[in-house]
Amino acid sequence: MIVATIYLSNPIHGRSNKRIIPKYIQTALGIGGLAGLGASSITWILYQIDVPDWSVRMVAWSIIGLATGLAEGLSWYWLDKEALTSSKQDIQSRLQKSTLFGLLAGGFAALILEILRSMVDLQGYEDPLGFLILGVMLGICLNRAAAPNYQVALKAGTGFEKVDPKSSTSQSQDKPTIQHTKRNDLKIAPGNFEHSYIIEEGLSIRLPRKLDKPLLVGSSEQADIYLPNLPEEAAYLFIKPGEVQIRPLQDNLVQIQDVPLTENSTKALRHNQILTLYHQTNEDNEDMENDEEYNSGDRDEKYYCFRFYDRFLEPRA
Repeated sequence: MIVATIYLSNPIHGRSNKRIIPKYIQTALGIGGLAGLGASSITWILYQIDVPDWSVRMVAWSIIGLATGLAEGLSWYWLDKEALTSSKQDIQSRLQKSTLFGLLAGGFAALILEILRSMVDLQGYEDPLGFLILGVMLGICLNRAAAPNYQVALKAGTGFEKVDPKSSTSQSQDKPTIQHTKRNDLKIAPGNFEHSYIIEEGLSIRLPRKLDKPLLVGSSEQADIYLPNLPEEAAYLFIKPGEVQIRPLQDNLVQIQDVPLTENSTKALRHNQILTLYHQTNEDNEDMENDEEYNSGDRDEKYYCFRFYDRFLEPRA
């Protein structure tokens, strides 16, 4: 679980991952060893006072589940980039859920095994079956604990290069932004810089988990994601639990990977896909709507690129 968290948090940094894994593995083994020692000690004490066997298993497995959930929550807090941009309330909620769900997983696994023992003769296979059930329950419960932290993001790439502040043209340049004054559910991550509403290469736009109304992408004052030189209304983003869809409002304006989208076609975004929005410079923008070359797709390649993440990874490249 620790190794998976490390690679999910830093998917392209293989060498760095290998360098830091041993330290965290030692911590994980230490926590696991202490949890096992505590569970076995309590098990021995319970057997000495002659309590029912089912209660012993339930207590011991609950301790194991609690320790596993706690370790999972702490690994997320220490290793996952998402934790860096989460509020204290979200972090506390995530840790509490992981610990509680781990505790419940251990208890429910022991209860299910005892019910099976009362119904079927397991013929000495109760331990392998029991630990199989425990593993399944831990997987289900910890997945539920982590699921509410699902966070989608659009990471800015080509077209969002930072302009030199000393440049004579930078003062008048129209910059891509999120409309932070109108939409509090849109944020630039990691958010620890001066202009927290300006979209720059390597930064990510954190999208909300759910929206009743679509987000507008374009160059109008009403756009939620403002991108200069695009049409005033370029595309809509529909955000539902577990899914983000895009709908272009013109032909040959939006491309996913190498596939251009037609006007009003709706396409679901998938993890790690490249989203490209084509545009022209200010000099060409006036005749853009009537430009046959633009509408046919035969034009100079000027564009904005986003990488879509279906969970929040690497706020900075």
